[in-house]
Amino acid sequence: MSQRTLIDHAYRRRIRAKPCAVAVVLERVDECERPVQACHDKHSGMGGKDVPDHFNLWPGCGKHHDEDHSGRQTMEAKYEFSVTEVCQRLGREILEGLDFFDEPYGAAVAHL
Repeated sequence: MSQRTLIDHAYRRRIRAKPCAVAVVLERVDECERPVQACHDKHSGMGGKDVPDHFNLWPGCGKHHDEDHSGRQTMEAKYEFSVTEVCQRLGREILEGLDFFDEPYGAAVAHL
C-alpha cells in the first residue's frame, strides 16, 4: 500500500509567508510577484509523492516555480542556488527554532 503525502498546513503557511527564495539570493525581493507558493524540492514528478512537507518546501513566486518545473538543474545553475539546501535550512528554522539573523535563508546556501 502506498503512503500518502504528509501535508502540514501550518508549515506551508510559514513557507508562503517568506519572500521568493530566488529573489532573496538575487537581492531583488520586490521584483517577484505575490502570492509566494510553497514549492516542493522533491515533487511527485521527481519521486516526492511520499515525502513529507518538512524539509521539502521552498518559497517561490509563480515565475521561479514554473522555471523550476522547466528544469531544476538549469534554474540552480542560472541563479547559483540550491533548492535542497534552502529547504533544509528553512526546515531547521521552522521546526527546530533556529534563527539565522546574520544571513537571509538563501544567501548562506546559494553556492553550496
